[in-house]
Amino acid sequence: MLCCRSKNAAPKTPAPPSEQEAELRRLEENVQKASLLEQDEGKLWDAEKLLREVVKGRRNKLGEDHADTLSAMTSLASVLTKQDKHIAAEKLLREVLDKTRASVDGDAN
Repeated sequence: MLCCRSKNAAPKTPAPPSEQEAELRRLEENVQKASLLEQDEGKLWDAEKLLREVVKGRRNKLGEDHADTLSAMTSLASVLTKQDKHIAAEKLLREVLDKTRASVDGDAN
C-alpha cells in the first residue's frame, strides 16, 4: 500500500542552520555589504569580485534556486550593468527570472 502526503499537508520545516552555516551566511552578508561600499566609492571591479564570491558561495551552500542566491545574483547583475557589461548582466537576470518563475510555478502546483 502506497502512502502519500495530502495536498493540504504542511511542508516539512527545514532544520535550523548549524553554527558554521550561520557564520558563513553572516560572512556572505558582510561581503555583500562591503560590495555596496565599493560601489559607492566607484570601485565597481572590486564590487563585482566580491559579489561573484557571494554568488558562488550561496550556490554551493544554499542551492541555485534559493532566494538569497537569487538576490546575490541580482546584485551582481546591477554591478555588471554599471560597468556597461550589459550582455553578462542580462544573462544573469534572465537566469534569475527563469528560476523565480519555476519556483512560483512549483509553489502553485
